[in-house]
Amino acid sequence: MKYAIVDIETTGLRPSRNRITEIGIVLFDGKEILETFTSLFNPDQRLPAGISEMTGITQDMLDEAPRFYEEARRIAELTEGAIFVGHNVRFDYSFLVEEFKRLGYSYRRQKLCTLQLMRKYFPGLPSYSLGRLIRQFDIRVKARHRALDDALATTQLLQLILEKESKPEAEFIRSHRRNSMLPEHWDIDYLNSLPEACGLYYMTDAEGQVLYVGKSVNIRKRIMQHFNQKTTKAARMQRLVHQLHWELTGNELMALLLESKEIKRLSPPLNRAQRHKTYTKAIHLYENAKGYLCLQVVQAELQKQRDFSFQKLPWKKISAEKERIIAEFPTASQARRFLQRLAAEHDLCSRLCGLEKGNGPCFAHQLKRCAGACCGKERPAAYNQRLQQALDELLTKQNQTRFALIEKGREEDEHCLILIKGGHPLGYAFLHQDELDNALKNPEEYVTPLPLHPENRGILFRYLQKNEKEILLV
Repeated sequence: MKYAIVDIETTGLRPSRNRITEIGIVLFDGKEILETFTSLFNPDQRLPAGISEMTGITQDMLDEAPRFYEEARRIAELTEGAIFVGHNVRFDYSFLVEEFKRLGYSYRRQKLCTLQLMRKYFPGLPSYSLGRLIRQFDIRVKARHRALDDALATTQLLQLILEKESKPEAEFIRSHRRNSMLPEHWDIDYLNSLPEACGLYYMTDAEGQVLYVGKSVNIRKRIMQHFNQKTTKAARMQRLVHQLHWELTGNELMALLLESKEIKRLSPPLNRAQRHKTYTKAIHLYENAKGYLCLQVVQAELQKQRDFSFQKLPWKKISAEKERIIAEFPTASQARRFLQRLAAEHDLCSRLCGLEKGNGPCFAHQLKRCAGACCGKERPAAYNQRLQQALDELLTKQNQTRFALIEKGREEDEHCLILIKGGHPLGYAFLHQDELDNALKNPEEYVTPLPLHPENRGILFRYLQKNEKEILLV
């Protein structure tokens, strides 16, 4: 087992704003020191006088020092394959992660915190600050608040901890690594092998059974987020997950569509969202006795009247007896959220949108977000026209009978063609430029079909709302 005991000095306390001024690294195998490294860095910002007084580092010393990027490779190589150790490790580690991020690199290491470990193995001490522990255990230090000297002192603390520990060293590391709940047989090298690209990922157990399906624009980052959470779900993943498989999609829309498809196909036990296979709620449009067009969440019995074509609705023909389905949802809460967004974005009456009961002015009218259709101040013709415009605007891109979206492919010279008809994604194909031109002439021959599920229509709808995309009629 190899440890990289790290201490840094900085211009302040915030990694996103402040910079490293000095770093000290001690490579330690649990018994003896293998190598040391230290360097000052020019932070390209002024060093506060208080920090200069505490550390003895001056602005002149930093002006002549190298920039971080000049030593970044050396630091990465020294700490690669080692357990990253620090006294309050989150502070030192977060600054290094941020420095590497500025250079366009992802820096990830397993971590141990001697501050937390000293509290466990040496309980009852008056203080666990590095300075107090140095005095408590009579550790000799040439210069406090200098990176290498503090790293050497932290190395001695780690040695005291290891002497107290009766478990095998590998088991000790697994039980105390900081901020990580990785499956037992995973290590940081395995995580670093995961792609930092957009796609779908499958977590499986030891027998190959799929436990969880997810998507992300950065698969590696998302997996690390899963296992850095201290939740019941993360603990189950740590206990059950054995292997990870992934499929790159190149773009977020395909990742969303394939995630929905696979969750419904496989019903993974750790997935809660998107497992609905039937949509039991719908929003229907009707005209009330006063002539106002109204929206309301209803049960799925009205699904037989749904209109998948998304053509403009025949407003003049609508009556109280003949409703028209606008959208379908798996739960009533999702349908209500849809109505809330629609009403807020277009100043519609919350009562006529089925969001509020009672008589008289609605709450939105009191906030001057409703023109008064609820209390007769806005005439039916004016309100109905605004509602029609809101729905038309909402469904503008869906109104195209048949069109294609061209998204980024999995490789640099690849495109992803997604065929849409009547608001439904019908299929997709990954094509190079020379194939794309022919595919647009007859796309059905090229695409892999997608299931005609209402949720896919919702995914497409939300994606187009969020992202301005050029559509191609085909």
